[in-house]
Amino acid sequence: MILVTGFGAFPGVEDNPTAHLARALDGTQVGGVEIRAEVLPVEFLGLSERLKELEERHRPQLILGMGVSGIAQVPTLELLGVNEVGQNLDAVGARPENLGSGPAQIAASLPHRAFLAALEGISSTNAGRYVCNAWLYTALRDLKAPALFLHVPATGLELGVLRKGLQAWWRETHSGQ
Repeated sequence: MILVTGFGAFPGVEDNPTAHLARALDGTQVGGVEIRAEVLPVEFLGLSERLKELEERHRPQLILGMGVSGIAQVPTLELLGVNEVGQNLDAVGARPENLGSGPAQIAASLPHRAFLAALEGISSTNAGRYVCNAWLYTALRDLKAPALFLHVPATGLELGVLRKGLQAWWRETHSGQ
C-alpha cells in the first residue's frame, strides 16, 4: 500500500493542488497496489504525530508527501530534509525554532529514477524551510516506511501523470520481491 499526503490551504495559497490530487487518489489503485491519501493542515506543530498516526493506521510500504511550490516549473522530488525552519508562519501563525532533536539533515535513500522519469520531473536537495521541508525531515527521521516528498508546481500536476509515476515508483522499489 502507498500512502500519499497533500496539504490544505495556507497563506498565499487558498486552493492547494496537492489537496485535490490526494483526494482524487484516495481509495484507488495503481498496478494492483492500493493508495490511501490524506490532506494535512499546513502546520508545523503536531506534524510528526500526524504522520506517525497515519503510518500506524495505514501500515504503508511507501509514503509520498506532496506540497505546492510557487517556484517549481516541473514536479520536483526533494531528496534532503534539514532541521531548519524559515521565517514564514504556517497556516495557524506558528513557527517553531527547529524541528526537534535529530541530525542537521537527512537524505532520502529510496530509489526514485523511474518515478522522476514518469513525472518528467527533477530532483532537488533544497525543500525550502517551510512545512514541506518539515514533512520530509520528520518523515525520514520518525517513520518506519520509506518516504519521499514531491513539490508540485502551482499550475498543478495531471492526475494521470502522478498515477503513472506512483506505479513506476512501486515497481522500482519492489522489483525482485
